[in-house]
Amino acid sequence: MKKQTPEILKLVGKPYKFFPKKYSSPTMVDIFGDYVVTFAGAEPGKLYEDPIIFVLKSKLLADGYRQFFQFMWDFCPD
Repeated sequence: MKKQTPEILKLVGKPYKFFPKKYSSPTMVDIFGDYVVTFAGAEPGKLYEDPIIFVLKSKLLADGYRQFFQFMWDFCPD
């Protein structure tokens, strides 16, 4: 995404980081409130014909995913 759509990054308005290229993946996870949304089949500005999306509602899982995220954030290079 860093190279694909730099204009989107200008709109983020918050700190962001990227995985090293060898760990890049076409899947995405969004965590908000008690929800975890996992999806594949999309990229910035494009939705594929057969996207896969699933939503989990669980405070326990959402908090666990936030811990995973914090770990990755802390160890991902700037």
